Amino acid sequence: MSSDPPSSPCRGRGSAALRPNQLASPGPNVNISDAAEVAAALATYKRQLASLSKKLDEATQATPPAKRPITHKTMGRGIRKIVTLFDNLSCMLNEADRRTFEGPAAKDPTQQHRLDRIYRAYPLFIQLVPHFRTLAMVQGPEGVDAVNTFLTKLQEGANNARSDDVRRIKEEVADCINARYRPATLLQKTNRDNRGLQHDVCGGLLTPLMYDWNDLDVRAKIRGSKPGYIISSNYYLTCLYAKDTIFNPRRIEVGFLRSDLLLTMYHITFTSPSSAESLKQAIEHEQSAQGEPPFKKVKTSPKATKSCVSSLLNMDGKVTPRSIAYVAVLLVFNLTEASTWTESHNNFSFVAFYNFIIDYFEEERDAASTRRAGELLEWWNQQIFPEHVSAVTDSDESRNMLLDQDDY
Repeated sequence: MSSDPPSSPCRGRGSAALRPNQLASPGPNVNISDAAEVAAALATYKRQLASLSKKLDEATQATPPAKRPITHKTMGRGIRKIVTLFDNLSCMLNEADRRTFEGPAAKDPTQQHRLDRIYRAYPLFIQLVPHFRTLAMVQGPEGVDAVNTFLTKLQEGANNARSDDVRRIKEEVADCINARYRPATLLQKTNRDNRGLQHDVCGGLLTPLMYDWNDLDVRAKIRGSKPGYIISSNYYLTCLYAKDTIFNPRRIEVGFLRSDLLLTMYHITFTSPSSAESLKQAIEHEQSAQGEPPFKKVKTSPKATKSCVSSLLNMDGKVTPRSIAYVAVLLVFNLTEASTWTESHNNFSFVAFYNFIIDYFEEERDAASTRRAGELLEWWNQQIFPEHVSAVTDSDESRNMLLDQDDY
């Protein structure tokens, strides 16, 4: 009887069976007596096997989960930030249509001024939601219904994003005020109940710079809305000015819209939480240098984000007037004790305040005023997007050198 083991069931026809002490040759051209050559061949086969296994997995695995779809609501989340905070989208589009067929004429200058501001939002809207152009070309009742549904969803997404920002700024204002001013009554992050003019710090920040809030008599008159101390229509608020700015009625723009608090809220809204945290740390460092003890607060783990809001909105490293106005409104609103979002509070119109800041940048004025507004916008770009400003400056310098060279 033969002592050979039974043939392998997997053996091919005509092939020889392997005994236990035999090695299968790694390949027809591999010298099995050379250990290094055998090892190299086996390594090659392992890599090929791994590659084939990966391809097999990709071919047989289930369909990967789809990314979160970009819905109409999602597309609308930037509208309040950089297009218009208060205007209804239908009103803006109606004005754009009217100008297409009738021109810009209006019955009175005040009405024309308002319509001009609304119309200037239209190209910003198209830049943010280019899909609307295609949708608006659909003819007939179906097209009208599609547009109306689209606008409703966009506006819902826009208002949802605004609500998220209001909540976020509410919390950040509490952190900043408590850390920088150390008020006797600390602000709560969950509500605005103890804010407003009755709060010693918030009241001072909400007061126009022309008033001396440290004067207790002035403070009482402002809180009591006494004649000469009604501040609801004065938008040169202390919270919008750079630190230690001295009020000068002849140079009221000096320091205006340059406050650290406003910059911090802009970072929170448009760049990243870490950027805002860096700015707050710089402020705390300044306080430490002045001998003020640091304010201790509970540390929270930062939330990671794949992209900052400004990138998602294609702002291209540029601060816009309407984004500044948006953040200014949210800052002022969260310094008040208003319980819910509103267009006015204690006779202070957030709509008029928002329009005032937009007009400061966008309205055609004299050359000196236009220059100052442009310089302020350039300052904002340097504060928020310094890398982008530096890149543009470096590029311009190199381009100018190229143009200035001699012919040769």
